[in-house]
Amino acid sequence: WYQKAADQNNAEGQYGVGYMYDNGYGVPQNVDTAMVWYKKAVDLGNSNAALAIGYDYDNGIGVKKDLNEAIKWYTKGAEMGNASAQYNLGLIYEQGGDGVQPDMNKAAQYLEKAANQNHAKSQLELGYLYDSGKLGKADLQKAAYWYQKSADAGNANAQFNMADMYFRGDGVTRNVDQSLAWMRKSAEQGFAKAQNQMGVYYRDGIGLTANPVEAYAWFTAAVNHGYDKAATNQTELEKTLSADDLVKAKALSQKYTDDYKVKE
Repeated sequence: WYQKAADQNNAEGQYGVGYMYDNGYGVPQNVDTAMVWYKKAVDLGNSNAALAIGYDYDNGIGVKKDLNEAIKWYTKGAEMGNASAQYNLGLIYEQGGDGVQPDMNKAAQYLEKAANQNHAKSQLELGYLYDSGKLGKADLQKAAYWYQKSADAGNANAQFNMADMYFRGDGVTRNVDQSLAWMRKSAEQGFAKAQNQMGVYYRDGIGLTANPVEAYAWFTAAVNHGYDKAATNQTELEKTLSADDLVKAKALSQKYTDDYKVKE
């Protein structure tokens, strides 16, 4: 179907053929052939094709990595309103490298375009730019505004950041209940840093009744999901648990590790 559509000058079909060659779906992988079809699709206004070319140059897939070429193609996609192209462009300008100078204002400009299209990763990254002071003086209210939007869209990292801001009272009025609610949402999505923090909240009784069994289970889930810093919390707490509590804690740890992992 894609090939038929492509031959009839259908941009979506041309993008589809390019994608198949780019990824080796149903045809032998051939990035050169993919590029030919992608470029035809871009000429007909297909923004995903521009994104795909940019991505290949950005990551050196089948072509020599070239950030300036990536910028050229991402920009075409971004100007057609493609949020993922805007996001990737924002990241390149934020990080720089390979002969590209970082430009925080350009980074913010592209991230904001994508963020205004409800692109959750862009909302998170834009929040971070305001939070970190990379755009001049840190603006915690703007950071919280964008983190909140990303968190509402279900981004686990942004949910963790909102929990942190509510706990500290940064950019929002301090509210431990809100902090706990966001931390739990993030932890239940498998965000290991939040799982460690849930352990701290349960261990220290922050916003809830202290519960060492719950704390141990969250610390263990965090360790099992790759957050090494939780290991000290886990071993220190283990020394204080009774034999009965340790049995309960280990059973709950297994449940949390299985239930609260990053969804594939």
